[in-house]
Amino acid sequence: MTYDVVIVGSGSAGCVLANRLAASPALSVVDASVMPTILVAERAATLLGRWLGATSR
Repeated sequence: MTYDVVIVGSGSAGCVLANRLAASPALSVVDASVMPTILVAERAATLLGRWLGATSR
């Protein structure tokens, strides 16, 4: 994935900034301070899905 703007360590002010920038359809924006949480949640969902698939057979 590529982004035009990456905001790191943003806090509440950075979230507002990311929201304002993301309102422009010409820009892709990511708030990297929330990425670890998202990646952990995605990984947990993947592992849970694999476990549920394995136990339902």
